Amino acid sequence: MSALETLPHYDIQMHPVALKILSILHFLRKEGFNIIFCWVPSHVGISGNEIADSVAKFASFLSQDIPYSDVKKSFVSHLHTTWQNNWDLQMNNKLHFVKHFIDMWPVLPIRELDVKLTRLRIGHTRFTHKHLMFGERIPVCPTCHTDFTINHILIECPSFKSHREYHFNSPSLTLQDLRSIHLDPVIHINNVVIPVVDDIRFLGVSFDRKVTFLPHILHLRKKCERSLNILKVLSRTSWGADRTSLLRIYQAVIFSGIDYGCMVYGSARPTVLKRLDTNHHSAF
Repeated sequence: MSALETLPHYDIQMHPVALKILSILHFLRKEGFNIIFCWVPSHVGISGNEIADSVAKFASFLSQDIPYSDVKKSFVSHLHTTWQNNWDLQMNNKLHFVKHFIDMWPVLPIRELDVKLTRLRIGHTRFTHKHLMFGERIPVCPTCHTDFTINHILIECPSFKSHREYHFNSPSLTLQDLRSIHLDPVIHINNVVIPVVDDIRFLGVSFDRKVTFLPHILHLRKKCERSLNILKVLSRTSWGADRTSLLRIYQAVIFSGIDYGCMVYGSARPTVLKRLDTNHHSAF
């Protein structure tokens, strides 16, 4: 599917194989041929497609030059793995406790908040480090009689216990808690805490925390794929398959499942909804 989606978007930097396909396609169209590409998933058993698969496998034995883009991806992947392995050995580095993986953090849309969050992560703030710039004494905690640090303020100092309870719903925190903390409200019913779940199913529709409906789409897609097996068995022409009957079965078994709740999950992103297209194409 990704290869077919690449062909309509011509770019001089696209993969050499795609450029060669476009060149052949342009030549054939000039000769009067009308070429139509069609992606058919799960095409095992269809006459002609298995032959095409066996021919396509011979491409791995061709002595062709490797494109620069593929070489670059291989180098980047190797360097990333080496970098991560070296970082895993830096157990005594204070930043290793804050960031275990070298992947980039998501950037906040507001720069002021992004700068503040970065300073908290590395532990360099104006309050804890301005003495280095102005030649002043190191700020000392009057309660614990120790130097003020970000770790001391957020985690250790008992003077900020009430602030932790207010902002983080807990009087005691660890660095691991701050790295994966969520600000979900704590709701009690009859002195019992109502747990927070990632998704919930209501009237046949799955609602996730961010209301992306991705879990519902994935569940619906898997359910439709199982129903497609029924359609594939019944579509054998040797068994007297009838197009009208197959269409009715599709509408009753597959389309009805997609149609149910579409007014609710239809607000999902187009890229999420597009995952259901394969079920339509496979059925037809």
